[in-house]
Amino acid sequence: MDLLDSSGVSAWCAVRTNVFEKLSSIGVELPDESLLNLRSLDSSEVSLSQTTPKPKKRRMTITERECCFGTSLSDAHHQTLVALDDRTTAQVPGSLVTMVSYLEGHTRVEGLFRKNGSLPRQKQIRLQLCKSAGLGEDTLAHDVANLMKVYFRELPSCLITSTLLPSFLSIARNFQHSTILMERLLLDLCLLLPDAHQYALQYSLQFFYRVSLEAHVNLMDIDNLAVVLTPNIMPSTEAACPDLDLRTRVVKGLIRQARWLARRRREVIRGNMDRVQSMSSLQSERSEDSLSQHRKKIRRRPSIKDLGQLALRKGRALAAEHPLKRRETFKEKKASILPDILKSSKKPAGIIRRRSLRLINALGVSTNTGSSTNIPMAQPTSV
Repeated sequence: MDLLDSSGVSAWCAVRTNVFEKLSSIGVELPDESLLNLRSLDSSEVSLSQTTPKPKKRRMTITERECCFGTSLSDAHHQTLVALDDRTTAQVPGSLVTMVSYLEGHTRVEGLFRKNGSLPRQKQIRLQLCKSAGLGEDTLAHDVANLMKVYFRELPSCLITSTLLPSFLSIARNFQHSTILMERLLLDLCLLLPDAHQYALQYSLQFFYRVSLEAHVNLMDIDNLAVVLTPNIMPSTEAACPDLDLRTRVVKGLIRQARWLARRRREVIRGNMDRVQSMSSLQSERSEDSLSQHRKKIRRRPSIKDLGQLALRKGRALAAEHPLKRRETFKEKKASILPDILKSSKKPAGIIRRRSLRLINALGVSTNTGSSTNIPMAQPTSV
């Protein structure tokens, strides 16, 4: 379930902050972080409340109070729990769920979302939706589809908020050379939308994608859907929109990647948790490494007796290899024994050399040319 409890609020805010920093590092034009209100769970569009004064409250009529059109997505009077995919559920306005549920059975209607339908019938359907009533069997799919576009168009803050709209357009403009990268960045940018807008957008885009799967019947593929839906999802205040192609490209990419938006959200959350765990494990590893290095520093150095025993074992191994020429072999290999002794100690080389030779002679390995010492035969042993 994707609904966050109090324990997951701080984690989700950290995820949004990491996404903001990642997009900023690759050159995406983003608004000021304070305008997005990334530190709170429901990041509604702060720029509107900060720049424009609040209108005076007036008494609303019953029709206005019950109407679901023209109200904010987070302030809708009726929210419905829907499944965005097999592992994610979210709250979406009930009127939007009613329209999508009805159109699910009419996705093969030709020209869906392209033909406008009848305005008088749409007024009646609008009243039914405001009263939370179901849609009858005599309702036409074109009327409901056009009313769904009106619902997006009348939102106080458009589905893709005006604060992040320039960021979406900058991604479509600067990364148009790579469609895969552009669509991946669009998915990441959707995570910065307010939660109510993010869930409604994802729910709607998934339905538009299912409509495009019936393009061989309804003649509404992703390109055609993007053309008719862009003025409603990303409306422009100007009569002649100069960047209509960029807006259409954004909507087209979002519809194409709609089924991966919930999965991308989970990946980012999981990646942030893995990042936190990896940082903690890295800190523990560093502390363990520093502790092991400290232990190595205080570890006892080999004594002279240990060095002598090491030389004796090597001497016996050499004598076992050449039993008839023990004395000569040891003399010849003595030069290779002493460097190993010298390498394993940090004491002055002269002291180690004299003491090692003294111990070797005392333990029974003779280094004099005029005397011979019986060395017991032993099998070669590994050092």
